[in-house]
Amino acid sequence: MQDNNLPLGHQSGANMRDPQNPFPDFNAEYDDFIGKYTGVFDAQWCADVIDHFKYLKASGHTFNRQYQQHQKHRQDDESYLTAEEWDHQLRSRNSLVNNGFNMGMEYCLNDYMTKYSILQTCQQMKLTSIRIQETGSGGGFHSWHSERQSNLTSNRKLVTMVYLNTIQNGGETEFLYQAKRIRPEQGLALIWPADFTHTHRGNPPLAETKYIVTSWFEFAV
Repeated sequence: MQDNNLPLGHQSGANMRDPQNPFPDFNAEYDDFIGKYTGVFDAQWCADVIDHFKYLKASGHTFNRQYQQHQKHRQDDESYLTAEEWDHQLRSRNSLVNNGFNMGMEYCLNDYMTKYSILQTCQQMKLTSIRIQETGSGGGFHSWHSERQSNLTSNRKLVTMVYLNTIQNGGETEFLYQAKRIRPEQGLALIWPADFTHTHRGNPPLAETKYIVTSWFEFAV
């Protein structure tokens, strides 16, 4: 684990990007309104965020979401919301996670909105509730669900996710109506619609621990 007095992003050069071309290796692919992006979140940033999460977990700052109605409706993961920390040092480190995630995802969003230009006529959106999530072998959110299912989540427009590590067996994000499975690859970022059309689930990693950062673009209110 890295020295916890060393700011996240120091190793990955997050603050030294060319403002005119911050992601020269950026690549985007689109299929069924699912955007897949590479060249935005580098291996060092991903490793730094995982190390940060492990430090948070060891110091008791994470929370577990666990319930099981039956095997098909199981949810089991360890999570951390980066905006909820009162401690100065952790708040500073969280801001570096947030800044890197915000910068990268807003770059991806601009490309997504260029591809699907009708979004440019919608109300302004903002990233909310950035969550770092750890899923152990056999864990995950196995139930089919969408990200906008109640009044509490009605402002969600788009879902975002970054895979922080590569999983060889299992751990896919599976989309029901698109009949697609996306395998976790380190640094791969996704954007997709939050509504029922993109009902999905997190399949369990079979032998490894999976790490992601996830959030939503919501209507700014």
